[in-house]
Amino acid sequence: MTNDCGIIKDLLPLYIEGIAGKESKEFIENHIENCEECKKLLSEIQKNIEIEKNIIPLKNLKRNLRKKNIYTVLATVSVVLVVVSVIFLFMTAPIYIPYSADLLSISENINETQVTFDEKVTNISIEWSLYRSDMGEDMIIEKILPGEPYDEREIYHAHTISAWTTHWNKLVGTKGNVIITNIPNWGKNIENPELSTPNLLYYSSNDGTNDVLIHGDPKLDNFGYLKIMKSYQLIYNFFFVLSAVIILSVLLLIFRKKPRTKRIIISLLFVPFSYSIAHLLVKGFTVISYSIQSDLSAIIFLTTVLFLIGLFCMNLIKIKKDTKIN
Repeated sequence: MTNDCGIIKDLLPLYIEGIAGKESKEFIENHIENCEECKKLLSEIQKNIEIEKNIIPLKNLKRNLRKKNIYTVLATVSVVLVVVSVIFLFMTAPIYIPYSADLLSISENINETQVTFDEKVTNISIEWSLYRSDMGEDMIIEKILPGEPYDEREIYHAHTISAWTTHWNKLVGTKGNVIITNIPNWGKNIENPELSTPNLLYYSSNDGTNDVLIHGDPKLDNFGYLKIMKSYQLIYNFFFVLSAVIILSVLLLIFRKKPRTKRIIISLLFVPFSYSIAHLLVKGFTVISYSIQSDLSAIIFLTTVLFLIGLFCMNLIKIKKDTKIN
């Protein structure tokens, strides 16, 4: 080994990378022709680099396979979660029982009104509202909002009862064992009955028909102040969904030549589509809900899971493309 060999060892990495200067390159090549040791060293370095180049695709393939397995498991778990959730929602969804004369019985004492239900009723809900009434000829009725001031002499209390069972209760044969609910007579003034305000009790079948007055002054019911179908139109949410699809589609068209931005927009498009599918799974093709809180919660939950499934599938497709390229 000569002194030049030490210089050659330092210059070999630059030579192999092709970034050595012209004079350095000529110096290296002239030296290698006459130095077997440096020639052997160059050959070994080139061989190791070639092996490393062959290993990199294998490492990438191994990493992609690991990602693929992870996303496959996550997507599978999410799909199972959706299926289980849909079955659970179907089995526990309220089956509202229409009003009939033998469905319930009513009794009243000084402090409360007692409602006793038939055994086929397994669940009930009660909504309470406060209304203002002008007891003149026009009989103006309006609902009093929370926190709004009112005159005790102009108001009355209205309760609306709904009763239902579920597919699960029917399957296992659960009976309501005669559900009894006590409704306080908030408007009744025991010491001075003349100052009492009306207490009205309604039954809602939640099927699009008017509520039925089951207890209270029928004269008030003649004006139909509570004969409003207590449903919530989920169709308004579809206006937001449609708007989101239109806006994102326009953005996708604008940024179609920018892969990263395009991928983000496609991911966001999963949200409105996931919501639409979730709505179909929870409510079918109807946009009416009589239990907006539970229905909307279920829709949002399924939307989230379906959105994640979309992301997992998109990543799986990307990994498949990357694997083919490599």
